[in-house]
Amino acid sequence: MKGEARTLKQIREEIENIDAQIIELIAKRTALAEELLAAKLREGTNIVDKEQRKRVLERVAREASRRGMDAVFITKIFEILITMNENR
Repeated sequence: MKGEARTLKQIREEIENIDAQIIELIAKRTALAEELLAAKLREGTNIVDKEQRKRVLERVAREASRRGMDAVFITKIFEILITMNENR
């Protein structure tokens, strides 16, 4: 192994930084969802788009699989994100 192994503290700090980045990205995604809602209301489009939801979930499942991640768990995370926005 090149260099010294990181300590638990160093690894946990990096995880904390990543967690903060994830929260920031969720906040950005939520803001875009609010903007999308406003656009749908202006344009008279259906607010709930089941086909779009399906496309998003299929896309994230493919991306998770491509990265060697569990597509089912990643899909569940995005279902939560979508539901969170729908309930706002």
